[in-house]
Amino acid sequence: MRKPLCLAVAGFFLANASVPLAEEGPRVEVFSPQGTVKGVRQVSVRFSEPMVPLGDPRGLIEPFDIACPEKGTARWADGKNWVFDFDQDLSAGVRCEFTIKPGLKNLAGKDLVGQRIYVFSTS
Repeated sequence: MRKPLCLAVAGFFLANASVPLAEEGPRVEVFSPQGTVKGVRQVSVRFSEPMVPLGDPRGLIEPFDIACPEKGTARWADGKNWVFDFDQDLSAGVRCEFTIKPGLKNLAGKDLVGQRIYVFSTS
């Protein structure tokens, strides 16, 4: 009686081992800030996989379309980390939306999966 149960459990795991996860593939691991926040001076983003070659000037792709009334400067800190530094601390009542650009791919040429729009506002 134990043998059929073991075979059934093993069969379940083997059958489900090849099912890909919904979030499999390159994605944004961390986007900060989000929601309602105070004292914003920088947006920082960490991708799950390298997006640009480290030290390569061709790696100056901009991963986001930015809708924000405040200006700033974007840069890649390394192959997986992107930051946007605002020219000044954001005042209260500012809403910013960062949307992943259509067709954005990682360094290996794979499309990004997961959440596409990130929003925050200052209180």
